[in-house]
Amino acid sequence: MIYSQSFLGRSALTSSALDSSLTTMFIHDYALCARSWIQCAELSTWSPTLYAYLTGIAYVELYRNARESDPTSATKYKEKATEYIRKGPPLSGRQKVMSRELPFDTYIVRKVAKWEERVKSWKVDLVDAIGVSPLAEVSLCLYANPCILHESSETWSFRRSCTFFGNLVSQLPSSFLASKNALADLLVR
Repeated sequence: MIYSQSFLGRSALTSSALDSSLTTMFIHDYALCARSWIQCAELSTWSPTLYAYLTGIAYVELYRNARESDPTSATKYKEKATEYIRKGPPLSGRQKVMSRELPFDTYIVRKVAKWEERVKSWKVDLVDAIGVSPLAEVSLCLYANPCILHESSETWSFRRSCTFFGNLVSQLPSSFLASKNALADLLVR
């Protein structure tokens, strides 16, 4: 089979964008990570759900990094994160493998639905209902290298992920708080 130059050029660009996206995700360069996933979405139709979701969760990390030091930037990142995270699930199901939805698409739809339930029950914004870093979760699924895991440990901290912890704890019954794992289960699941 003979490929045209434009096909090879686009294929090389797509491969480069995917490589850049994954690398920046693993080294925690969230701004470049978001731009790289946007570029992947422009170059490839493989999984628009995944590209939108990964762009959104990169913006979640930018929001969390900036929310105390730069509230203006944090607001911008929060809006972009919400936009991209909500953009993903409606795109799900467009690509199929052996007549089934892509596994990551199914995962993303379930994950975002869970966060949307939290938004309603906790009365918070989508980005504040997320909990532990979804970017760290994806990194674990894709590449569980011990060096990367060590660098990611800060993104897993509960303190970093939850902005409304005080309000949440005050609303829980004391019997619930007596269980050692109840609060962790509530926030991680």
